[in-house]
Amino acid sequence: MTEKIARRGRPVPSEYSTDHLEQVLVRDVALRDVITLKSTEVVESVRQWLRSGAPEAAHHGFPVIDAAYGGVLGVLTQRDLFAEQSCNLPLGELVSRRLIAVHPEASLREAADTMFREGVGRLPIIDHGRLLGIVTRSDLLRGHESRLVAASRHERSRRLVIRGWPGSF
Repeated sequence: MTEKIARRGRPVPSEYSTDHLEQVLVRDVALRDVITLKSTEVVESVRQWLRSGAPEAAHHGFPVIDAAYGGVLGVLTQRDLFAEQSCNLPLGELVSRRLIAVHPEASLREAADTMFREGVGRLPIIDHGRLLGIVTRSDLLRGHESRLVAASRHERSRRLVIRGWPGSF
């Protein structure tokens, strides 16, 4: 099989390894305070807040919380909010997509696959109906941090060993 791949001009993997995102849980990377919007807020007031330059308004997407029962209805992006024609529409009516979420015990691979499959850039992290955080594409990249740090350490130690050999200067 390896020979066939090489003949086709494709890179041949020299070693097989596990998917690092399978090893990292959502809860270890993405749990944090989340800026949410209430379902009863109107589009225009949220637009004004987004234009205010407040640090919390710099996010691209916001979970919308149902004012009556406190659960997450869905996620609205800034694009959604600025595309809406009606300024007086409550946010709850603007949420048109079913809630797509992930459990804190899910792996980042599961989160990445869900994001890709559903065409979304962020997933609320929900456990027992409670919003715990949100995982974004940036969090998926951050999930590789421990692997890259370890590889960097290994490379530095390898260079030190090589430099220590007689005649390697």
